[in-house]
Amino acid sequence: MVTERLLTQSEAAELLHVQARTLESWRMRGIGPKFVRYTSRAIRYRPADLRAFLELHEVAPAGAGR
Repeated sequence: MVTERLLTQSEAAELLHVQARTLESWRMRGIGPKFVRYTSRAIRYRPADLRAFLELHEVAPAGAGR
């Protein structure tokens, strides 16, 4: 069951502050956030997957934690 509204590629790109074409490139290269593919043209993103992607790529500044 879907509990969150699924985001379009444009909406996901806006949330991540990247171009929609960047998400397409990431999908082709297998390096972007997880997505749902209904058909070859119907791609959607779960907000939770976008948050997980951001957390996975979070980098602490040099010297943090000292």
